Amino acid sequence: VSKHSTPEDCWVVLYGRVYDLTKFALGHVGGSKLITDLAGKDGTSVFEASHGENVLNSIRNECCLGEVDESTVLEEHRVTASLRARA
Repeated sequence: VSKHSTPEDCWVVLYGRVYDLTKFALGHVGGSKLITDLAGKDGTSVFEASHGENVLNSIRNECCLGEVDESTVLEEHRVTASLRARA
């Protein structure tokens, strides 16, 4: 996942699943940067603070690539809502 960390190749971990949000980011209501800033990382905390389960359900079939082994997600790969606010 961490190799897909650009706006042109934007993979994000949400709730233990990997999503290719490259195309989704282009139409994001809050702007693409809010999504692409999470590229290559686990953005679960940020997602939880901003969205409901219905949003995730609406993109799951289109964007979900599969599950991630949570033990491989390092702490530096996790973006928290409080850290995001300072960025």
